[in-house]
This record gives sequence, C-alpha cells and structure tokens, in this order.
Amino acid sequence: MTPVEAKAPPWERDPFLYIHRLPNGEYSIAGKYNPASIKDQMVRAVALIDRAIFHKVLDNPRKLLVVGAGAAGASAAFRGCEHKINTTLVERNTSPFERQRNSSRVVDPTEFDWPAPHWRDAGMPGLPLLFERGPASAIAARWQEVYDQRERDDIYLTVRTRTLFVRSMQLPDGRHVALFQDVDSKDNHWEEFDFVLNCAGPGEEQVSLGDSKYASYLFWADDKLEADNFGLPSPLPQPRILISGGGDGALQDFLRIAFPGKTARDVYEHLLPEASMSLLRAEIERKIFAAEDAFRRAWVWSEDERLDCQVLRLLHQVHREVAKDAAKQIQAAKTVPRPFADRLANVRVMHSCDHFSICYAFNRFLALLVNELAGAKHFVPNRRLRQVYSAAPAAHQCDLRPAYCWEHPHEVHFSESTCAEQRDVGKPAVHDIVVLRHGPKAGTPKLARQILPYGSPWSKP
Repeated sequence: MTPVEAKAPPWERDPFLYIHRLPNGEYSIAGKYNPASIKDQMVRAVALIDRAIFHKVLDNPRKLLVVGAGAAGASAAFRGCEHKINTTLVERNTSPFERQRNSSRVVDPTEFDWPAPHWRDAGMPGLPLLFERGPASAIAARWQEVYDQRERDDIYLTVRTRTLFVRSMQLPDGRHVALFQDVDSKDNHWEEFDFVLNCAGPGEEQVSLGDSKYASYLFWADDKLEADNFGLPSPLPQPRILISGGGDGALQDFLRIAFPGKTARDVYEHLLPEASMSLLRAEIERKIFAAEDAFRRAWVWSEDERLDCQVLRLLHQVHREVAKDAAKQIQAAKTVPRPFADRLANVRVMHSCDHFSICYAFNRFLALLVNELAGAKHFVPNRRLRQVYSAAPAAHQCDLRPAYCWEHPHEVHFSESTCAEQRDVGKPAVHDIVVLRHGPKAGTPKLARQILPYGSPWSKP
C-alpha cells in the first residue's frame, strides 16, 4: 500500500464500501441492482456490514441505523447486533417481510446459482436469517419468529415500525443526523447515528404505462396465471396472454403458466430427469457455465446499453443453441409429456431486442427450452410495449385495478425496437390478459454492477 493509499479513508480503499456509498456518506443497497434475488439482497447487506466492521468504520460503541425491515435490512441489522453494535432498524410498515408475507411463490436461495454445482443445496447457511427452500409465506413466518425474538431479547437492537426514513446528512466529524417521520402522526424528528445503511429495496414496480389506467399484478402478488383457465369463467375460450418484458419476472411468469405450482428446479427435473438424462444435463451445464462466465466478465465493465446489447446477444445465442439441441434430444426420447404446450397456446412474451435482458441463467435457459418444446413460437423479439387501453371502453373502463381488468380484452400499442432505438408501429393487437414486467419505475437509483460471492465469506461472529 502506498503512503497516499494508507491515508485514504477505509471506504475509498474498499471497493465494496465504495460502490455502495452515497455522496452524503450514507450507504445504500436500495435501487436497481443485479443480481437481485432475495438471497443476493441478503448477502449484499450482510457483506456490507462485514466489510464496514473489518475496516473499523463500524464498531462498538458506534450506532448503526438500518432502513427497511425486509430480508436484507433485517439481515444487516441482526449482523450488526451479533457484533454488539447498537442498531436501530426502522420500517415504514407495521410488519417486516411484506413482500414475502402474503405470497405463495416457492423461493429457493441457491436455485438461481445454476449451473454452479451447489445450485441443488436449497439452503443458505451463515446468514442471520435461516433461508431454506419453501413457500415465501412460510419462510416469512419463520423469519418473523426470529425477528420477534430479537426485538424482545436483543439488548443491542431497537426496532421502530410505522417510521418513515426521510433523509440523512453527514456532519463534519463523519457522524450522521437522520430525519424520521411518524407515519401516523406525521411528526418529524432528527436523531444521530454513526453509520447509515439504506436497505429499502429496489423501488416501486412499474406495472402501468403513461396515461393508461391499465395496471397488471405486482410480481409478488397472487395473480391467476397458474389457475385453471387462468381464473376465467370456464365457458370462455383460452385467453390471449401477453407478457411484456425480457427479464426474470417475465420469464418466470412464462414458466409459471406452463408449469403451475412448479419452480425452476421442478421444471428442470421434469424435463431433464437425472436418472435418464444425466449426460445431457452435464453437457448443458458445462456449456452454459462457460457462456455465463464469459458474459459476466464482459458485462461488468460495459455500463452502456449499446455495449450490453453485444454481450447479451452472444450469451443469448449460446443459450438458444443449447436449448434447441436439448429440445431435440428430449423429443427424441419421448419421455416427457407436454400438456404445457396447451397452456401456452395463446401466450406471447414481447421483449425489446433480439435477446432477453439481464436475468438469471436458469430462467433464460428454461424459458428457451420450454419455448422450443412448445413449438418455438412464444417469444416476440424487437417489440417494446407503449400503451394498454380497454379494447371495448363502452363495456369496460380500466381503473388501475388488476383484478378488475382480468376478464376484459385490451388493445396493446407497441413499437419496433432494439436496445438502441425504437419506432412506432401503427396497428395495435388485442390481448385478454396483459402482464407488465418492466422492473422498478423510472428514476429508481441504479447501483454499480456487481458479481456477488455466493455467500458472505468475510466475517463469522
């Protein structure tokens, strides 16, 4: 280390602290980031606390403020308490883990590390909250038990619900003053802390467009995509379904339609059973692992959509070629029944370039494989959704209520597009169900690109 480096503050010497530090000295993992699974959020939050403690930016008797009592925020706060740091955890809602609490989706901490060899583990040790594969609501209930016990018994933890974090300011000596607002009384007050970590999440999800009053279900909401006849009256014909987006949410919804109640792990085991297709699985995983590694090494240095497009196109080509070859072998074996092809008959996934956007390898590969097995007709490239309106306004007016729009046809306006440009297309299309998976709303802060470790290896209390 040079003399200049030795004099630099720890957060300038440590890249993990540096990329999460805001100009006001606050640290944040709130915003657009990738990867962004629940496990990745937890690892990111715990790792930031570990690194701050390692560099003695955070230690006893300094005071830690953690904003947001989701999986990441609670993990960060509990990690601080494990190191005997006085920690305050603030949450604007009444209860923690709001996203997972009312969701029936099955979540798995290692599933989306596929094709890394440990993807089958289905458990993540070493985190303050035990995370094992299961329904999100059941996992949230177990986390709630830990949360309640910590809130009751941990002398280093203070929990404040119904409290809105407004902003923080850094004082000349490096400490912070944070402004809070009581959600119910609207009263404001300031409080002093030494370290502020904002874990408020990726921001509000974009499920509507422009001046349209159409809104689709949020990602974590229990929609009707997995229901019989998609929750529509049975006499109705199979609905025309459009999913707009090329990321994880859109691809997961496509797979949920094809395989109701199944996770990516379940789909993989169904289509490529270990007992009969172990050699094919090994070949798939070898090729995808190599392609993903090459992609990440290029993507992490891009920071420009035009450069992203080039490396994403190369990655997508490999996934598509491997999926096509695997589909041929599965079809030749004639061992996999294909009722999913009927459920997908009128499903289309519209994405804005000739490749999907940033997403997990498991979602990308499985979606392409299922598409091949179901006739290779379900993905519509180079289309960007612009507006959604009621196709019969005299009978139905949209009112930003997803359930209210579910049974009614809607007119979809889109443009021809690539990552770099788009132009309007005059003729709209009509769909009965429209699902928007466009990520966080515009203006959500965007974090530096990351390749995270699979766990948090730097500190064990």
